[in-house]
Amino acid sequence: RKAIAENMMTSMRTIPHVTHMDYVDVTKLAAYRDKEKEAAEGKGVKLTYLPFIVKAVVLALKEFPYLNSSLDDSTGDIVIKQYYNIGIAVDTPAGLMVPIVKSPQEKTIIDIGRDIYRIAELSRTREIEMKDLQGGTFTITNIGSIGGVFATPMINHPECAILGLGRIIDTP
Repeated sequence: RKAIAENMMTSMRTIPHVTHMDYVDVTKLAAYRDKEKEAAEGKGVKLTYLPFIVKAVVLALKEFPYLNSSLDDSTGDIVIKQYYNIGIAVDTPAGLMVPIVKSPQEKTIIDIGRDIYRIAELSRTREIEMKDLQGGTFTITNIGSIGGVFATPMINHPECAILGLGRIIDTP
């Protein structure tokens, strides 16, 4: 918890935090996921929305590479990453952990779903290895699982941005 707190304080001191909140229509995504859920379960994967979000984030990071960068604290240079490792914020009994889905651009939705489940469970049981917690270039957090629609997540230092997801709700 001390290491988590220190990283959060570094983030608040060194990264300008700006929040933008919006609604997104995910009707088509929900229909597609519902259609694919049974096939995914046949492959041993509980298909959530998160693997789709990870894939979409990688496409967005390719289009907007400055969001896949960090600031080199020693030189002040912006370092644009040429790879994609997406952190997934996981609430654990020991506090928040951010395990990494490595190179999701090279994986299928099913493989990403399998990776997310594996690293989340390893985080919750404290069996996660350090290599699975390092090397992230962008993080996704989801407060929707606890009921929220909007939040202001903290950027995971040394990354420069984070995507905070809220609950999917039916609206007129």
